[in-house]
Amino acid sequence: MLAALAQLAGEQPDLASVVVSHHLEDLAGTTDHALLLNGGRVVASGVVDDVLTDDVVSNCFGIAVRIHRAGGRWTAVHPAEVVSR
Repeated sequence: MLAALAQLAGEQPDLASVVVSHHLEDLAGTTDHALLLNGGRVVASGVVDDVLTDDVVSNCFGIAVRIHRAGGRWTAVHPAEVVSR
């Protein structure tokens, strides 16, 4: 699915797509906006780099989360799982 979305974004950059997921790992690297819901209510929405942050995601779900982005892909981990680099 991610490869198909990337290809579609390259071929038709003005075409919008909506992906619904509970896992940041499922988001395509071409994702430019995000919306966070909790209990059916919008908690945050906007440019992906403003929405998918440690603080915003942690506040949304009531648990400490660290958001990482590498190679155009996101991951979310509990701070205790973060390995020092």
